[in-house]
Amino acid sequence: MPRALLLVDGPSDQPLGRHVTKLARVHGCELDVVTPDLTRLSPPPGHAVGDRLQRVLAFDGSFDLVIVHRDAEGHPADQRRREVAEAVEAVKPELPHLPVIPVRMTDAWLLVDEEAIRRVAGRPGGREPLNLPSLRQVENVPDAK
Repeated sequence: MPRALLLVDGPSDQPLGRHVTKLARVHGCELDVVTPDLTRLSPPPGHAVGDRLQRVLAFDGSFDLVIVHRDAEGHPADQRRREVAEAVEAVKPELPHLPVIPVRMTDAWLLVDEEAIRRVAGRPGGREPLNLPSLRQVENVPDAK
């Protein structure tokens, strides 16, 4: 089974690995997605994609793909794509990469997953109305977290 390294911006983005795995399966691809907790490294790497990639590959270099989740944070998406491409090229040029650059926080999309919210809240069978925005409205919710 192919192995993918998912580098995320921070610990709150780590659950995205499960979503990437599900998306791959929906599209007929079995993929083992590894999302390391970089805060456990001493010292932890900064936000530079190249630094984070280099630190992980020093422990395990057996990935077939690197997926880099990098929030736009007000920068143009093309700038973030170049940042990812240049970092991978500098660290391990033969490693295929896939940049994931949400313009708004990815977490906003997760907020419409009622089942996930109830599970995390410890009430998977709950029936209380959650008043979640519709899929069409979610991108218009500022600071959705």
